[in-house]
Amino acid sequence: MLNFFIYILNFILADKNTANFIKFNNNIYKKNKLNKKSKILVEFHNWHPLHIAFSIVANYLSKINSSSIIAYPGYINISQNLEQNFLGKIKWYLGFKLSIKNFGVYKSFGTEKILFPSISEEIKTLGEKKAILIFKKIKNKKQILSISVNGVLIGDLIYDTYLKKFKSDTIDLQHPNFFQFFKNTIVLYYFWLDYFKKNRVSSVIISHAVYTLAIPARIAMKNKIKVFIPNHSSIYNLTNKHKLSFLEFKFFKKKFSKLNKDLRTRGIEISKKRIKDRFNGKVGVDMWYSKASSFKKITNNKKVLNKTKKLKVLIATHCLFDSPHVSGNFFFNDFSDWLHYLGNLSNKTNYEWYLKAHPYFIKESYNKIKKIIKKYKKINIIEPNTSHHKLISEGINVVLTCMGTIGFEYALFNKTVVNASTNNPHYNYNFNINPKNFFEYDKILNNLTKYKKIKINKNKIFEYYFMMHIYHPKNWIFKNIEAVEKKCGSYSQMYSSKIYECFQDEYSRENFNKINKVFENFYKSNNFKLDYKNLNLSLNKYLNQF
Repeated sequence: MLNFFIYILNFILADKNTANFIKFNNNIYKKNKLNKKSKILVEFHNWHPLHIAFSIVANYLSKINSSSIIAYPGYINISQNLEQNFLGKIKWYLGFKLSIKNFGVYKSFGTEKILFPSISEEIKTLGEKKAILIFKKIKNKKQILSISVNGVLIGDLIYDTYLKKFKSDTIDLQHPNFFQFFKNTIVLYYFWLDYFKKNRVSSVIISHAVYTLAIPARIAMKNKIKVFIPNHSSIYNLTNKHKLSFLEFKFFKKKFSKLNKDLRTRGIEISKKRIKDRFNGKVGVDMWYSKASSFKKITNNKKVLNKTKKLKVLIATHCLFDSPHVSGNFFFNDFSDWLHYLGNLSNKTNYEWYLKAHPYFIKESYNKIKKIIKKYKKINIIEPNTSHHKLISEGINVVLTCMGTIGFEYALFNKTVVNASTNNPHYNYNFNINPKNFFEYDKILNNLTKYKKIKINKNKIFEYYFMMHIYHPKNWIFKNIEAVEKKCGSYSQMYSSKIYECFQDEYSRENFNKINKVFENFYKSNNFKLDYKNLNLSLNKYLNQF
Protein backbone atom coordinates (compact mmCIF):
# COMPACT_ATOMS: atom_id res chain seq x y z
CA MET A 1 0.00 0.00 0.00
CA LEU A 2 2.86 2.39 0.90
CA ASN A 3 4.64 1.66 -2.41
CA PHE A 4 1.43 2.38 -4.30
CA PHE A 5 1.06 5.70 -2.44
CA ILE A 6 4.65 6.69 -3.25
CA TYR A 7 4.13 5.77 -6.91
CA ILE A 8 1.02 7.99 -7.06
CA LEU A 9 2.90 10.79 -5.24
CA ASN A 10 5.63 10.65 -7.86
CA PHE A 11 3.09 10.94 -10.64
CA ILE A 12 1.86 14.12 -8.96
CA LEU A 13 5.22 15.63 -8.05
CA ALA A 14 7.43 14.05 -10.70
CA ASP A 15 6.85 13.56 -14.40
CA LYS A 16 5.67 10.27 -15.86
CA ASN A 17 9.13 9.19 -17.09
CA THR A 18 10.67 9.65 -13.65
CA ALA A 19 7.84 7.84 -11.88
CA ASN A 20 8.06 4.92 -14.29
CA PHE A 21 11.85 4.79 -13.99
CA ILE A 22 11.61 4.58 -10.19
CA LYS A 23 9.19 1.69 -10.51
CA PHE A 24 11.44 0.09 -13.12
CA ASN A 25 14.53 0.34 -10.88
CA ASN A 26 12.69 -1.10 -7.91
CA ASN A 27 12.11 -4.23 -9.95
CA ILE A 28 15.71 -4.49 -11.21
CA TYR A 29 17.67 -3.67 -8.07
CA LYS A 30 16.43 -5.91 -5.32
CA LYS A 31 17.56 -4.98 -1.83
CA ASN A 32 21.04 -6.31 -1.18
CA LYS A 33 21.04 -8.27 2.09
CA LEU A 34 24.81 -8.59 2.36
CA ASN A 35 26.59 -7.72 5.59
CA LYS A 36 27.62 -4.20 4.58
CA LYS A 37 30.80 -3.14 6.33
CA SER A 38 31.75 -0.28 4.06
CA LYS A 39 30.20 2.59 2.11
CA ILE A 40 30.07 3.76 -1.48
CA LEU A 41 29.73 7.53 -1.76
CA VAL A 42 27.61 8.56 -4.73
CA GLU A 43 27.19 12.19 -5.75
CA PHE A 44 23.56 13.36 -5.73
CA HIS A 45 22.46 15.53 -8.68
CA ASN A 46 19.66 15.94 -11.22
CA TRP A 47 21.43 14.79 -14.42
CA HIS A 48 19.13 12.04 -15.58
CA PRO A 49 21.44 10.15 -17.99
CA LEU A 50 24.08 9.92 -15.27
CA HIS A 51 21.51 8.38 -12.92
CA ILE A 52 21.39 5.37 -15.25
CA ALA A 53 25.18 4.99 -15.28
CA PHE A 54 25.44 5.61 -11.53
CA SER A 55 22.86 2.91 -10.78
CA ILE A 56 24.80 0.30 -12.76
CA VAL A 57 28.21 1.16 -11.30
CA ALA A 58 27.00 1.63 -7.71
CA ASN A 59 25.24 -1.72 -7.64
CA TYR A 60 28.21 -3.59 -9.05
CA LEU A 61 30.53 -1.99 -6.49
CA SER A 62 28.03 -2.62 -3.71
CA LYS A 63 27.93 -6.30 -4.54
CA ILE A 64 31.68 -6.96 -4.84
CA ASN A 65 32.63 -4.80 -1.82
CA SER A 66 29.64 -5.59 0.40
CA SER A 67 29.03 -1.85 0.64
CA SER A 68 25.98 0.28 1.28
CA ILE A 69 25.22 3.10 -1.18
CA ILE A 70 25.27 6.57 0.40
CA ALA A 71 24.39 9.65 -1.66
CA TYR A 72 25.65 13.15 -0.91
CA PRO A 73 24.94 16.58 -2.49
CA GLY A 74 28.00 17.40 -4.57
CA TYR A 75 27.02 20.93 -5.54
CA ILE A 76 26.60 22.00 -1.92
CA ASN A 77 29.25 24.71 -2.23
CA ILE A 78 28.24 25.86 -5.72
CA SER A 79 24.49 26.24 -6.01
CA GLN A 80 23.66 26.02 -2.30
CA ASN A 81 24.90 27.37 1.01
CA LEU A 82 27.18 25.21 3.09
CA GLU A 83 24.77 25.34 6.00
CA GLN A 84 21.18 24.80 4.86
CA ASN A 85 18.40 26.50 6.76
CA PHE A 86 15.88 24.46 8.72
CA LEU A 87 13.36 24.30 5.87
CA GLY A 88 16.11 23.17 3.49
CA LYS A 89 17.03 20.28 5.74
CA ILE A 90 13.37 19.29 6.07
CA LYS A 91 13.12 19.27 2.27
CA TRP A 92 16.07 16.88 1.97
CA TYR A 93 14.72 14.63 4.74
CA LEU A 94 11.20 14.39 3.36
CA GLY A 95 12.39 14.13 -0.24
CA PHE A 96 14.37 10.99 0.54
CA LYS A 97 11.86 9.58 3.02
CA LEU A 98 9.02 9.84 0.52
CA SER A 99 11.15 8.95 -2.52
CA ILE A 100 10.18 12.14 -4.33
CA LYS A 101 11.63 12.91 -7.77
CA ASN A 102 15.43 12.54 -7.84
CA PHE A 103 15.43 11.30 -4.24
CA GLY A 104 13.17 8.51 -5.42
CA VAL A 105 15.47 7.71 -8.32
CA TYR A 106 18.48 7.33 -6.02
CA LYS A 107 16.47 5.29 -3.54
CA SER A 108 15.19 3.05 -6.33
CA PHE A 109 18.69 1.87 -7.27
CA GLY A 110 19.61 1.04 -3.70
CA THR A 111 20.70 4.27 -2.00
CA GLU A 112 20.20 3.73 1.71
CA LYS A 113 20.87 7.23 2.96
CA ILE A 114 21.36 10.84 1.89
CA LEU A 115 24.39 12.26 3.65
CA PHE A 116 23.91 15.99 4.07
CA PRO A 117 27.10 17.62 5.44
CA SER A 118 26.30 18.56 9.01
CA ILE A 119 29.13 20.76 10.25
CA SER A 120 29.95 20.36 13.93
CA GLU A 121 31.38 23.24 15.91
CA GLU A 122 34.64 21.30 16.21
CA ILE A 123 34.95 20.87 12.41
CA LYS A 124 33.89 24.46 11.79
CA THR A 125 36.50 25.83 14.21
CA LEU A 126 39.22 23.58 12.83
CA GLY A 127 38.39 24.48 9.22
CA GLU A 128 38.13 28.22 9.79
CA LYS A 129 41.43 28.36 11.68
CA LYS A 130 43.16 26.47 8.87
CA ALA A 131 41.52 28.73 6.26
CA ILE A 132 42.84 31.86 7.99
CA LEU A 133 46.36 30.41 8.21
CA ILE A 134 46.38 29.47 4.51
CA PHE A 135 44.79 32.72 3.38
CA LYS A 136 47.42 34.83 5.14
CA LYS A 137 50.10 33.18 3.01
CA ILE A 138 48.35 33.78 -0.32
CA LYS A 139 49.99 36.71 -2.09
CA ASN A 140 48.56 36.22 -5.59
CA LYS A 141 46.01 34.23 -7.57
CA LYS A 142 48.56 31.73 -8.84
CA GLN A 143 49.23 30.49 -5.32
CA ILE A 144 45.57 29.46 -4.95
CA LEU A 145 46.05 26.76 -7.59
CA SER A 146 48.72 24.95 -5.58
CA ILE A 147 46.84 24.85 -2.25
CA SER A 148 46.97 21.41 -0.65
CA VAL A 149 45.66 20.40 2.76
CA ASN A 150 47.13 17.27 4.33
CA GLY A 151 48.66 16.40 0.97
CA VAL A 152 45.34 16.70 -0.90
CA LEU A 153 45.36 19.20 -3.77
CA ILE A 154 42.19 21.32 -3.71
CA GLY A 155 43.45 24.70 -5.01
CA ASP A 156 42.22 24.15 -8.57
CA LEU A 157 38.82 23.05 -7.22
CA ILE A 158 38.57 26.24 -5.16
CA TYR A 159 39.57 28.45 -8.10
CA ASP A 160 37.15 26.97 -10.64
CA THR A 161 34.24 26.69 -8.22
CA TYR A 162 34.50 30.34 -7.23
CA LEU A 163 34.38 31.41 -10.89
CA LYS A 164 31.41 29.09 -11.50
CA LYS A 165 29.46 30.05 -8.40
CA PHE A 166 29.80 33.82 -8.83
CA LYS A 167 30.00 33.82 -12.66
CA SER A 168 33.26 35.71 -12.27
CA ASP A 169 35.98 35.96 -14.89
CA THR A 170 38.76 36.00 -12.27
CA ILE A 171 39.48 36.07 -8.54
CA ASP A 172 39.93 39.21 -6.49
CA LEU A 173 41.65 38.20 -3.25
CA GLN A 174 40.32 41.32 -1.54
CA HIS A 175 36.68 40.65 -2.37
CA PRO A 176 34.75 39.59 0.77
CA ASN A 177 32.89 36.96 -1.26
CA PHE A 178 36.12 35.14 -1.93
CA PHE A 179 37.33 34.88 1.66
CA GLN A 180 33.92 33.65 2.86
CA PHE A 181 33.77 31.11 0.04
CA PHE A 182 37.36 30.05 0.71
CA LYS A 183 36.61 29.54 4.40
CA ASN A 184 33.48 27.49 3.64
CA THR A 185 35.45 25.27 1.27
CA ILE A 186 38.17 24.51 3.81
CA VAL A 187 35.49 23.72 6.40
CA LEU A 188 33.81 21.39 3.88
CA TYR A 189 37.16 19.72 3.22
CA TYR A 190 37.57 19.01 6.95
CA PHE A 191 34.05 17.60 7.12
CA TRP A 192 34.98 15.09 4.42
CA LEU A 193 38.39 14.35 5.95
CA ASP A 194 36.67 13.53 9.24
CA TYR A 195 34.10 11.38 7.44
CA PHE A 196 36.77 9.28 5.73
CA LYS A 197 38.57 8.81 9.04
CA LYS A 198 35.43 7.60 10.80
CA ASN A 199 33.96 5.50 7.99
CA ARG A 200 35.25 2.77 5.74
CA VAL A 201 34.70 4.06 2.21
CA SER A 202 35.25 1.48 -0.53
CA SER A 203 34.69 3.75 -3.56
CA VAL A 204 33.42 7.13 -4.71
CA ILE A 205 31.24 7.90 -7.75
CA ILE A 206 31.16 11.49 -9.02
CA SER A 207 29.89 13.42 -12.05
CA HIS A 208 32.93 15.67 -12.62
CA ALA A 209 36.55 15.73 -11.53
CA VAL A 210 36.41 19.50 -11.13
CA TYR A 211 34.76 21.97 -8.72
CA THR A 212 34.47 21.38 -4.98
CA LEU A 213 32.13 18.46 -5.61
CA ALA A 214 35.36 16.51 -6.25
CA ILE A 215 36.73 17.08 -2.72
CA PRO A 216 35.66 13.64 -1.39
CA ALA A 217 37.11 12.10 -4.58
CA ARG A 218 40.46 13.82 -4.01
CA ILE A 219 40.58 12.52 -0.43
CA ALA A 220 39.66 9.04 -1.70
CA MET A 221 42.42 9.09 -4.33
CA LYS A 222 44.98 10.13 -1.73
CA ASN A 223 43.95 7.06 0.27
CA LYS A 224 44.00 4.77 -2.80
CA ILE A 225 40.23 4.37 -2.78
CA LYS A 226 38.57 3.73 -6.17
CA VAL A 227 37.00 6.78 -7.85
CA PHE A 228 34.80 6.53 -10.94
CA ILE A 229 33.13 9.02 -13.25
CA PRO A 230 30.50 7.04 -15.16
CA ASN A 231 28.09 8.65 -17.59
CA HIS A 232 25.92 7.57 -20.49
CA SER A 233 28.83 7.64 -22.98
CA SER A 234 32.04 6.90 -21.05
CA ILE A 235 33.63 5.86 -17.76
CA TYR A 236 36.76 7.26 -16.12
CA ASN A 237 38.82 5.64 -13.39
CA LEU A 238 40.64 8.39 -11.47
CA THR A 239 43.79 7.94 -9.41
CA ASN A 240 46.18 10.20 -7.53
CA LYS A 241 48.37 10.16 -10.65
CA HIS A 242 45.50 11.17 -12.95
CA LYS A 243 43.12 13.24 -10.84
CA LEU A 244 41.23 14.76 -13.76
CA SER A 245 39.12 13.25 -16.53
CA PHE A 246 39.71 14.03 -20.25
CA LEU A 247 43.45 13.29 -19.96
CA GLU A 248 43.37 10.36 -22.37
CA PHE A 249 45.21 12.52 -24.92
CA LYS A 250 48.40 11.82 -22.98
CA PHE A 251 48.30 8.21 -24.26
CA PHE A 252 47.18 8.76 -27.87
CA LYS A 253 50.48 8.43 -29.72
CA LYS A 254 51.60 5.38 -27.77
CA LYS A 255 48.29 3.54 -28.20
CA PHE A 256 47.99 4.37 -31.90
CA SER A 257 51.55 3.17 -32.58
CA LYS A 258 50.65 -0.26 -31.15
CA LEU A 259 47.85 -0.81 -33.68
CA ASN A 260 48.63 -2.83 -36.77
CA LYS A 261 49.05 -1.01 -40.09
CA ASP A 262 45.60 -1.96 -41.44
CA LEU A 263 43.83 -0.65 -38.34
CA ARG A 264 45.82 2.59 -38.40
CA THR A 265 44.90 3.08 -42.07
CA ARG A 266 41.26 2.32 -41.38
CA GLY A 267 41.17 4.71 -38.43
CA ILE A 268 42.61 7.54 -40.53
CA GLU A 269 40.06 6.92 -43.30
CA ILE A 270 37.17 7.04 -40.82
CA SER A 271 38.54 10.29 -39.41
CA LYS A 272 38.75 11.87 -42.87
CA LYS A 273 35.10 11.06 -43.59
CA ARG A 274 33.80 12.37 -40.27
CA ILE A 275 35.89 15.54 -40.39
CA LYS A 276 34.57 16.18 -43.90
CA ASP A 277 31.00 16.02 -42.52
CA ARG A 278 32.02 18.40 -39.76
CA PHE A 279 33.53 20.91 -42.19
CA ASN A 280 30.43 20.67 -44.36
CA GLY A 281 28.51 22.21 -41.46
CA LYS A 282 26.90 19.09 -40.04
CA VAL A 283 26.08 19.65 -36.37
CA GLY A 284 27.09 17.10 -33.73
CA VAL A 285 29.67 15.00 -35.59
CA ASP A 286 31.48 13.21 -32.74
CA MET A 287 30.32 16.11 -30.58
CA TRP A 288 26.64 15.23 -30.28
CA TYR A 289 26.32 17.74 -27.44
CA SER A 290 27.04 20.59 -29.88
CA LYS A 291 24.13 22.87 -30.74
CA ALA A 292 25.70 24.85 -33.57
CA SER A 293 28.42 24.44 -36.18
CA SER A 294 31.34 26.83 -36.42
CA PHE A 295 31.90 25.64 -39.99
CA LYS A 296 28.58 26.41 -41.63
CA LYS A 297 28.45 27.43 -45.29
CA ILE A 298 29.29 31.03 -46.23
CA THR A 299 25.98 32.82 -46.81
CA ASN A 300 27.06 36.38 -47.67
CA ASN A 301 29.88 38.21 -49.43
CA LYS A 302 30.29 40.94 -46.83
CA LYS A 303 33.94 41.16 -45.74
CA VAL A 304 34.77 40.38 -42.13
CA LEU A 305 38.55 40.92 -42.16
CA ASN A 306 40.33 44.07 -43.29
CA LYS A 307 42.06 43.81 -46.64
CA THR A 308 45.62 44.55 -45.53
CA LYS A 309 49.00 42.79 -45.73
CA LYS A 310 49.32 42.65 -41.94
CA LEU A 311 49.53 39.30 -40.14
CA LYS A 312 45.96 38.41 -39.16
CA VAL A 313 45.58 36.83 -35.71
CA LEU A 314 42.39 35.22 -34.40
CA ILE A 315 41.76 34.76 -30.67
CA ALA A 316 39.42 31.80 -30.15
CA THR A 317 37.91 32.37 -26.71
CA HIS A 318 36.76 29.96 -24.03
CA CYS A 319 33.94 30.33 -21.49
CA LEU A 320 35.52 32.45 -18.74
CA PHE A 321 34.05 30.62 -15.77
CA ASP A 322 33.47 27.05 -16.95
CA SER A 323 36.33 25.19 -15.29
CA PRO A 324 39.44 26.67 -16.92
CA HIS A 325 41.59 24.04 -15.18
CA VAL A 326 39.58 21.05 -16.42
CA SER A 327 42.73 19.52 -17.94
CA GLY A 328 45.19 21.02 -15.47
CA ASN A 329 47.03 24.33 -15.17
CA PHE A 330 48.10 26.41 -18.16
CA PHE A 331 50.28 29.49 -18.73
CA PHE A 332 47.80 31.86 -17.08
CA ASN A 333 45.75 31.81 -13.91
CA ASP A 334 42.50 31.90 -15.86
CA PHE A 335 41.08 32.77 -19.28
CA SER A 336 40.56 36.38 -18.22
CA ASP A 337 44.29 36.83 -17.51
CA TRP A 338 45.01 35.26 -20.90
CA LEU A 339 42.76 37.79 -22.66
CA HIS A 340 44.36 40.73 -20.80
CA TYR A 341 47.81 39.46 -21.78
CA LEU A 342 46.75 39.27 -25.45
CA GLY A 343 45.13 42.69 -25.19
CA ASN A 344 48.35 44.25 -23.94
CA LEU A 345 50.29 42.41 -26.62
CA SER A 346 47.97 43.75 -29.31
CA ASN A 347 48.97 47.29 -28.33
CA LYS A 348 52.66 46.49 -28.84
CA THR A 349 52.51 44.53 -32.09
CA ASN A 350 51.75 45.38 -35.70
CA TYR A 351 49.43 42.42 -36.21
CA GLU A 352 45.79 42.69 -37.14
CA TRP A 353 43.83 41.27 -34.19
CA TYR A 354 40.42 39.56 -34.18
CA LEU A 355 38.41 37.73 -31.52
CA LYS A 356 35.60 35.23 -31.97
CA ALA A 357 33.52 33.32 -29.45
CA HIS A 358 31.91 29.96 -30.23
CA PRO A 359 28.37 30.34 -31.67
CA TYR A 360 27.07 28.36 -28.70
CA PHE A 361 28.23 30.80 -26.01
CA ILE A 362 27.10 31.53 -22.47
CA LYS A 363 25.68 35.05 -22.41
CA GLU A 364 27.26 36.15 -19.10
CA SER A 365 30.68 34.96 -20.21
CA TYR A 366 30.43 36.61 -23.62
CA ASN A 367 29.40 39.92 -22.03
CA LYS A 368 32.47 39.80 -19.78
CA ILE A 369 34.70 38.98 -22.77
CA LYS A 370 33.36 42.04 -24.63
CA LYS A 371 33.91 44.18 -21.55
CA ILE A 372 37.55 43.06 -21.30
CA ILE A 373 38.24 43.55 -25.01
CA LYS A 374 36.66 47.01 -24.96
CA LYS A 375 39.86 48.17 -23.23
CA TYR A 376 42.00 47.06 -26.17
CA LYS A 377 41.13 49.07 -29.27
CA LYS A 378 43.24 47.00 -31.68
CA ILE A 379 41.19 43.84 -31.17
CA ASN A 380 38.16 43.50 -33.46
CA ILE A 381 35.28 41.37 -32.20
CA ILE A 382 33.77 39.08 -34.84
CA GLU A 383 30.15 37.93 -34.55
CA PRO A 384 30.12 34.45 -32.92
CA ASN A 385 28.00 32.92 -35.70
CA THR A 386 30.55 33.84 -38.38
CA SER A 387 31.69 30.72 -40.22
CA HIS A 388 35.32 29.73 -39.87
CA HIS A 389 35.23 28.97 -43.58
CA LYS A 390 34.79 32.69 -44.17
CA LEU A 391 37.65 33.67 -41.88
CA ILE A 392 39.95 31.12 -43.49
CA SER A 393 39.02 32.23 -47.01
CA GLU A 394 39.68 35.88 -46.10
CA GLY A 395 43.16 35.12 -44.85
CA ILE A 396 43.43 34.46 -41.10
CA ASN A 397 47.08 33.50 -40.55
CA VAL A 398 47.40 32.49 -36.90
CA VAL A 399 44.93 31.26 -34.30
CA LEU A 400 45.43 31.53 -30.53
CA THR A 401 43.69 29.17 -28.11
CA CYS A 402 44.42 27.57 -24.76
CA MET A 403 43.08 24.08 -25.45
CA GLY A 404 40.28 24.35 -28.02
CA THR A 405 39.26 21.97 -30.81
CA ILE A 406 40.18 24.77 -33.18
CA GLY A 407 43.73 23.44 -32.76
CA PHE A 408 43.19 20.53 -35.11
CA GLU A 409 40.49 22.21 -37.21
CA TYR A 410 42.56 25.14 -38.47
CA ALA A 411 45.66 22.96 -38.82
CA LEU A 412 43.80 21.00 -41.51
CA PHE A 413 43.59 24.24 -43.49
CA ASN A 414 47.37 24.74 -43.08
CA LYS A 415 46.88 27.51 -40.52
CA THR A 416 49.22 28.08 -37.59
CA VAL A 417 47.67 27.45 -34.17
CA VAL A 418 49.48 28.35 -30.93
CA ASN A 419 48.26 26.75 -27.69
CA ALA A 420 48.68 28.39 -24.28
CA SER A 421 48.87 25.16 -22.32
CA THR A 422 50.95 22.02 -22.02
CA ASN A 423 47.69 20.34 -20.93
CA ASN A 424 45.92 20.78 -24.25
CA PRO A 425 44.79 17.68 -26.19
CA HIS A 426 47.10 18.43 -29.15
CA TYR A 427 50.26 18.81 -27.07
CA ASN A 428 51.94 15.57 -28.15
CA TYR A 429 51.54 16.39 -31.84
CA ASN A 430 53.41 18.92 -33.95
CA PHE A 431 50.52 20.11 -36.14
CA ASN A 432 50.19 22.98 -33.61
CA ILE A 433 52.84 25.10 -31.93
CA ASN A 434 53.00 23.92 -28.32
CA PRO A 435 55.27 26.08 -26.15
CA LYS A 436 56.70 24.43 -23.04
CA ASN A 437 56.15 27.43 -20.76
CA PHE A 438 54.98 31.04 -20.65
CA PHE A 439 58.37 32.49 -21.59
CA GLU A 440 58.52 30.42 -24.76
CA TYR A 441 54.88 31.31 -25.48
CA ASP A 442 55.59 35.02 -25.03
CA LYS A 443 58.63 34.85 -27.32
CA ILE A 444 56.63 33.09 -30.05
CA LEU A 445 53.73 35.57 -29.88
CA ASN A 446 56.08 38.52 -30.13
CA ASN A 447 57.53 37.03 -33.31
CA LEU A 448 54.51 35.51 -35.01
CA THR A 449 55.58 36.52 -38.51
CA LYS A 450 58.23 33.78 -38.25
CA TYR A 451 55.48 31.23 -37.68
CA LYS A 452 53.09 32.34 -40.40
CA LYS A 453 53.58 28.98 -42.08
CA ILE A 454 54.52 25.72 -40.40
CA LYS A 455 54.95 22.26 -41.89
CA ILE A 456 51.89 20.15 -41.04
CA ASN A 457 51.57 16.39 -41.41
CA LYS A 458 47.82 16.00 -41.90
CA ASN A 459 47.89 12.28 -41.25
CA LYS A 460 48.89 13.14 -37.68
CA ILE A 461 45.74 15.26 -37.40
CA PHE A 462 43.62 12.33 -38.59
CA GLU A 463 45.46 10.08 -36.13
CA TYR A 464 44.67 12.51 -33.31
CA TYR A 465 41.02 12.76 -34.35
CA PHE A 466 40.68 8.97 -34.45
CA MET A 467 42.10 8.60 -30.94
CA MET A 468 40.13 11.53 -29.55
CA HIS A 469 36.70 10.88 -31.03
CA ILE A 470 36.51 7.29 -32.23
CA TYR A 471 38.92 4.95 -30.42
CA HIS A 472 37.07 5.10 -27.08
CA PRO A 473 33.52 3.68 -27.35
CA LYS A 474 30.50 5.80 -26.45
CA ASN A 475 27.91 3.03 -26.58
CA TRP A 476 28.44 1.08 -23.38
CA ILE A 477 24.89 1.61 -22.10
CA PHE A 478 22.95 2.45 -25.25
CA LYS A 479 23.31 0.62 -28.55
CA ASN A 480 23.71 3.95 -30.36
CA ILE A 481 24.04 7.16 -28.35
CA GLU A 482 23.47 9.36 -31.42
CA ALA A 483 20.23 7.52 -32.19
CA VAL A 484 19.14 8.05 -28.60
CA GLU A 485 19.72 11.78 -28.98
CA LYS A 486 17.52 11.83 -32.08
CA LYS A 487 14.85 9.87 -30.26
CA CYS A 488 14.96 12.31 -27.35
CA GLY A 489 14.71 15.21 -29.79
CA SER A 490 17.90 17.11 -28.92
CA TYR A 491 21.02 17.01 -26.77
CA SER A 492 19.29 19.01 -24.02
CA GLN A 493 16.40 16.53 -24.01
CA MET A 494 18.91 13.77 -23.36
CA TYR A 495 19.44 15.44 -20.01
CA SER A 496 15.72 15.40 -19.33
CA SER A 497 13.82 12.42 -17.94
CA LYS A 498 13.14 11.35 -21.54
CA ILE A 499 16.43 9.44 -21.34
CA TYR A 500 14.86 7.13 -18.75
CA GLU A 501 12.26 6.09 -21.30
CA CYS A 502 14.96 5.44 -23.91
CA PHE A 503 16.82 3.18 -21.48
CA GLN A 504 13.70 1.22 -20.61
CA ASP A 505 12.83 0.81 -24.31
CA GLU A 506 16.19 -0.89 -24.91
CA TYR A 507 16.07 -2.96 -21.76
CA SER A 508 16.22 -6.71 -21.75
CA ARG A 509 17.82 -8.93 -19.16
CA GLU A 510 20.39 -10.01 -21.76
CA ASN A 511 21.33 -6.39 -22.63
CA PHE A 512 21.43 -5.43 -18.99
CA ASN A 513 23.80 -8.31 -18.22
CA LYS A 514 26.05 -7.17 -21.09
CA ILE A 515 26.16 -3.63 -19.70
CA ASN A 516 27.14 -4.92 -16.28
CA LYS A 517 29.79 -7.11 -17.87
CA VAL A 518 31.27 -4.06 -19.61
CA PHE A 519 31.73 -2.29 -16.30
CA GLU A 520 33.10 -5.45 -14.69
CA ASN A 521 35.70 -5.68 -17.48
CA PHE A 522 36.56 -2.01 -17.06
CA TYR A 523 36.87 -2.36 -13.29
CA LYS A 524 39.25 -5.29 -13.60
CA SER A 525 41.30 -3.67 -16.37
CA ASN A 526 42.26 -0.60 -14.30
CA ASN A 527 42.04 1.44 -17.52
CA PHE A 528 41.90 5.21 -17.19
CA LYS A 529 39.01 5.44 -19.67
CA LEU A 530 36.57 2.87 -21.05
CA ASP A 531 38.22 0.98 -23.91
CA TYR A 532 36.74 -1.02 -26.79
CA LYS A 533 38.38 -4.10 -25.23
CA ASN A 534 36.10 -3.66 -22.21
CA LEU A 535 33.19 -4.28 -24.60
CA ASN A 536 34.71 -7.68 -25.49
CA LEU A 537 35.22 -6.46 -29.05
CA SER A 538 38.18 -6.45 -31.37
CA LEU A 539 38.99 -2.98 -32.68
CA ASN A 540 38.24 -4.23 -36.18
CA LYS A 541 34.71 -5.29 -35.17
CA TYR A 542 34.19 -2.15 -33.11
CA LEU A 543 35.04 0.06 -36.11
CA ASN A 544 32.32 -1.60 -38.20
CA GLN A 545 29.76 0.76 -36.65
CA PHE A 546 31.43 3.81 -38.25
